[in-house]
Amino acid sequence: QNTLAPLVPQVLAGYEATAFAYGQTGTGKTYTMEGHAGVEEDRGLMPRAAAAVLDALAKGKYTYHHISVSYLEIYNEELTDLLAPVQNQPKLDLLEAGGSRGVCCVGLSEIAVSSLDDIIRLVCAAQERRRVAETRINARSSRSHCIFTMKVLCRRMCPGGEHETVGK
Repeated sequence: QNTLAPLVPQVLAGYEATAFAYGQTGTGKTYTMEGHAGVEEDRGLMPRAAAAVLDALAKGKYTYHHISVSYLEIYNEELTDLLAPVQNQPKLDLLEAGGSRGVCCVGLSEIAVSSLDDIIRLVCAAQERRRVAETRINARSSRSHCIFTMKVLCRRMCPGGEHETVGK
């Protein structure tokens, strides 16, 4: 609960925050990030962070907010949109966005969400689509890398008008 809590105000202020898991096969990286989304006490960092952002937005400090999520899988240098319909998989490409914006994935869908249930439903659907295979250490090992992004646009009143930020 406390691991990502300090990052929530930063995201709402328009900054980008990242939680990254690494380690050997079978050490629990996917479980740490995703957990079992349907069981509150077994949720991973992604649903817990999403809940913390939604809770902060619900406190009434903001006059408007919009949240969207995307979920990118990278497997053998192939990019897959885990939230796009299987029969309508877009062609994805990584491009330098210029300036300080870094790299962006062109064609990756962003799905608007309004609740933790929306996010959990999308994460569960994406989990079913991830590429997995059996290894000597793990019977159902993730064979890919994934990037889950939650984009948060929010507005609040300030002296002289409204202030809008976009964080991730």
